Amino acid sequence: MNIQKFTQKSMEAIQSAQSIAVRNHNNQIEQMHLMQALLTQENGLIPQLFTKMTIDPAQLQRRVEQMVSGYPTVGGSGAGNVYMSQGLNQVLVEAETQAKRMKDDYVSVEHLVLTMMDYPDRDMKELMKTFSISKKEFLNALGAIRGNALVTSENPEETYDVLTKYG
Repeated sequence: MNIQKFTQKSMEAIQSAQSIAVRNHNNQIEQMHLMQALLTQENGLIPQLFTKMTIDPAQLQRRVEQMVSGYPTVGGSGAGNVYMSQGLNQVLVEAETQAKRMKDDYVSVEHLVLTMMDYPDRDMKELMKTFSISKKEFLNALGAIRGNALVTSENPEETYDVLTKYG
């Protein structure tokens, strides 16, 4: 995994996922922590995509927070020491492959979600099933927002859906 190939928003989401795990006294950063980070990103692309898919991002976020609050906690000297779960590590590694398949130079937030759809852990599978989230619909929403734009910079999310923002 080459962290230099991740967009600014992707790196922020990964850091935020770690903070969420620490705040919840979890010793492992899971895919659900990353999803929570992506759903709460300021001016984030992922809530826009779910809205376009007619999925309420606030409702999705509440469910993700419930799931995260159910994770095992660690206290004492082990608190604050977190490591990445195998499932999340696989997502971060495979996200680069996803970006290449889409002919993008950088791993953006949409690549992270698409990769979680391809390699979901148990909780992510449950979330996708509960909210009827399909990869096909996600890609359709992404196409509507992103158009034919490629991820060729560290801040591509700022160029998506420009007409809606400024038109």
